[in-house]
Amino acid sequence: MRLSFENATMMLGGGGAFAQAAGKRPNIVLILADDLGYGDLGCYGGADVLTPNIDRLAAEGMRFTDAYSCAPVCAPARAGLLTGRYPQRFGFEFNPFPRRKDPWGIPDSERLLSEDLKAAGYATGLVGKWHLGPGANQHPMKRGFDEFFGFIGGKHRYVEEAKKDANGPLLRGTQEVAEKEYLTEAFTREACSFIERNKARPFFLYLAPNAVHVPLQTPPEKYLSRVKGVEDEQRRNLVGILAALDDQVGAVRQKLKELGLLENTLLVFMSDNGGAVGNKSKNGKLRGVKTDLFDGGIRVPLIVSLAGTIHARDDQRLASILDLYPTFLNAALVRPVPERLDGADLLFGRMRHDALFWRYGPEKAVRSGKWKLVSLKEGSNQLFDLSVDVGEANDLAEKEPGRVKELMELWKKWDEKNVEPKWAGYQKNE
Repeated sequence: MRLSFENATMMLGGGGAFAQAAGKRPNIVLILADDLGYGDLGCYGGADVLTPNIDRLAAEGMRFTDAYSCAPVCAPARAGLLTGRYPQRFGFEFNPFPRRKDPWGIPDSERLLSEDLKAAGYATGLVGKWHLGPGANQHPMKRGFDEFFGFIGGKHRYVEEAKKDANGPLLRGTQEVAEKEYLTEAFTREACSFIERNKARPFFLYLAPNAVHVPLQTPPEKYLSRVKGVEDEQRRNLVGILAALDDQVGAVRQKLKELGLLENTLLVFMSDNGGAVGNKSKNGKLRGVKTDLFDGGIRVPLIVSLAGTIHARDDQRLASILDLYPTFLNAALVRPVPERLDGADLLFGRMRHDALFWRYGPEKAVRSGKWKLVSLKEGSNQLFDLSVDVGEANDLAEKEPGRVKELMELWKKWDEKNVEPKWAGYQKNE
């Protein structure tokens, strides 16, 4: 039986209550998939996928139905995650162009989640994708991570080849490494090693695999053999890569269980943005894809699990990738939670967002309750009632001009605190 919000909140208790009851602060493991579609998991209605380990997390914990990224593309979404602030607040609005020469990334003025948790005594590790700036002062180990194994850029091959990856090498710390294993498996190895080495102290593991981002190199046969029934070759490669990602989630959970850490580890699974056209992801009934401000580009899977404490339920309230920062700080008993954050506590806050906002170049969007306003260009507004129109097919703007005005005024008030983009980047058709 999946619990109501009120009953589940009573079982969770007040902020940090589970940590205090256990006598120690929880470990935190965040697994952030890359370009995973809303309909690419069995627990979100995927019909041609095999994701038993991720589905198990959803069955054991909280499955958010209306969770959103703060951006329709990778880099600003990750910037929002690690700062807990809308990336437009500090000009990080777009993915940068590949191999960009001029400076880009999270500015030094922004404090990161990893820095706060490290200062609170947590061991901090990043395994996987960074994509938040290539400068020496922007390296993960300069921004609060004790350890780093992964790549700095926006994507990477799953299988190493003789020539170097055009997007940059794999690194252990700052040293280039050659990796013989399939990359998802290598990241699993490194994640489990980090957990093993830090089992005696609270830790924060940010596991950011490149799955299921392009290039969709053919995965090993042991994964493809599970999805032989998928006829489209590109889609078959994607769900094979997804099978490896699901195994990764299972391996991390199993490592925590073996070490007796599972019931004191907050385990979160999320995607950075919606599924992309180029990798044959599926966004279920949602309209749009990565780069869109329709829900297919920004509504994402979000699962939060803490064995024995968080009880199985669906949460239909608005949630955001920005919420992870304050949620993790509250769980770690870091006080006070900084007022600069735009997120809300997913576990202990009875109040959630009144509205969520997006800006992507000239495009705007706001969701408040069941209403969603999308403006693709100045003066062109589309209004949707998501309670009956999850696919954003029925534009109600002409019938509800007052609602359009109200939502646009909310968006303008939000935008007053933003700054202009610090660099140009990928937008539509680029």
